[in-house]
Amino acid sequence: MVGLMVDSTQPLLREWEQRIEIQGGLQAEITVDDDLKGLSANVIAKACFGSSYFKGNEIFCKLRTLHKALTQKATPFGFTSFRLEREIESLIWETVKERQKQSSIKKDLMQLILEEAVNNTIAGKLSPKKFLVDNCKSLYFAGHDTTAISATWCLMLLALHPEWQSKIRAEVTQINCNGGSVHANSLSNLKTVTMVIQEAMRLFPPSGFVLREALEEVQIGNITIPKGVCTWTLISTLHRDPTIWGPDANKFRPERFADGVL
Repeated sequence: MVGLMVDSTQPLLREWEQRIEIQGGLQAEITVDDDLKGLSANVIAKACFGSSYFKGNEIFCKLRTLHKALTQKATPFGFTSFRLEREIESLIWETVKERQKQSSIKKDLMQLILEEAVNNTIAGKLSPKKFLVDNCKSLYFAGHDTTAISATWCLMLLALHPEWQSKIRAEVTQINCNGGSVHANSLSNLKTVTMVIQEAMRLFPPSGFVLREALEEVQIGNITIPKGVCTWTLISTLHRDPTIWGPDANKFRPERFADGVL
């Protein structure tokens, strides 16, 4: 799916270049948050819906509105949220019906989810429609903001540390990335890019905590976790623990990942 990501990213880069030209051609101040959120939603819509991309984009726009409604403080799950839920469900199901009429269908994520929903794993717990809707929501909610936030922090940290920009440019030039465009085989060779991404996600993890329920009684060190108890692990606390990362745990040092995550 690297091609989908490249196809989505190139128009954004051209737009940024145009903004720079409008502001004099040398430099420009660009607020990237919304641009990167739009980019990640664009990639997910293409990966999920393929040929039905435009309908997929409409679905994700409604999911974004639903997300905002659900995260507003003191806002109950009211009529607007209920209506959006129904609209989203209808749009997804319309897309599925269109797929079923087609003689040849590309194996995108939506098609794989559809086959799984119809064929087996639900075991009577969920209807195919519910299975599809819930999976599309998960892909959006788990993959949209997190990806955009991670990309934003990477760019912010590179802006603060231009020496790492130079290292990345030198690496990309050396590998050449197929004349400037990225392809799947080139990604594993981008060691400096990988180090920067890992360090950015260490300092600014896209998710604040991990929640797990003990399905049976378990012993962690000298603590007994009874069955049914939920544990919350604060990711930032682990990622900035000086006993693990050293006294410079709060500093941006991608070289700490030079040998991978060991």
